Amino acid sequence: MLRTQTHIRLAVTKPTVVLLAVLCVWLSLGVSVKAQAEKRVITIATLSSSSSPVYQQVVRTFQNELPKKNSAIEYRFSQYNVKEIQKSKSNNHLWQHADMIVTVGSLAAKYAANNIFNTPIICGYLTRNSFQSIVSDGQKSEHISAVFIDQPDERLIGLASLLQVSKPPYKIALLGDAESSNLPMYERTGGDVIVTAGELAVDDNPVKKIEALMKSNDVFIVKPSARHFNRLAAKLVLQLSMKYKVAVIGFSKKYANAGALLSLYATPVDAGGDLASTTIDFINTGLSDRKSGKHFSITVNNKIAGRQGLSLDADNLQSALERQEGERLE
Repeated sequence: MLRTQTHIRLAVTKPTVVLLAVLCVWLSLGVSVKAQAEKRVITIATLSSSSSPVYQQVVRTFQNELPKKNSAIEYRFSQYNVKEIQKSKSNNHLWQHADMIVTVGSLAAKYAANNIFNTPIICGYLTRNSFQSIVSDGQKSEHISAVFIDQPDERLIGLASLLQVSKPPYKIALLGDAESSNLPMYERTGGDVIVTAGELAVDDNPVKKIEALMKSNDVFIVKPSARHFNRLAAKLVLQLSMKYKVAVIGFSKKYANAGALLSLYATPVDAGGDLASTTIDFINTGLSDRKSGKHFSITVNNKIAGRQGLSLDADNLQSALERQEGERLE
């Protein structure tokens, strides 16, 4: 008799357990769907200058980093490049249904500025000079923001001051379009830093101009936005740096490998991260000021460092520079 009762109780319990399990799954799915439904949806069209792998890396980083910075939003992406758009007979598919446009590269920024007027645009992976030439034609540009790959003067000078290749006063030459024609004195541990800024004009003798800056300074900074700064001038800087034993800070990994002591620059991954941060700022507070990116990378040419009697580590320099910038913002 006891066995029969036990058998009946087990037979009833099995379907009950299954039913409860199904109910729990259904409830959890219902909660998940409800939470998903409550998310704010933002559609973003990314426009690249071309299908180059470099531009695609910027876009991938941007799309991957954005949800990490704000997971409460559902992001819906569409991706285009200028060549595809120009071949198409209709442009409506690009921006009609997007809440914002993110461009990668100067060609994409130019296309967007000339064709999109009622949708917010954030431009990335371009220099300040390229952007200014795009928006200087007098067309409407209040709806356009940008994050530049140029390194700000403050950061470049901060990196130069970390090298400590001489006793104070520490003299730094900056070849490029200085953000201010009246650069202040910069303090560093052990004394003052004196900064001399110079540009290459069309009628300048590059040898005389570069040599004059080179032989009277301890560090020579080359900015990629320097006017009329071509391959010949870039090569000349490296040759003169060997002659005068002056440390050169360049603007790309290739330039460091070619003979600069080190380079400070933004990689495609850096640029994608900056675009994600700028997009979050836009979502939270609206279009921000046009500015240089926060992310950067450093490459050291150890062979050149050894010749100049220096022992440098790229990771240590980057950490020190990030701390320096953090202290300045506090």
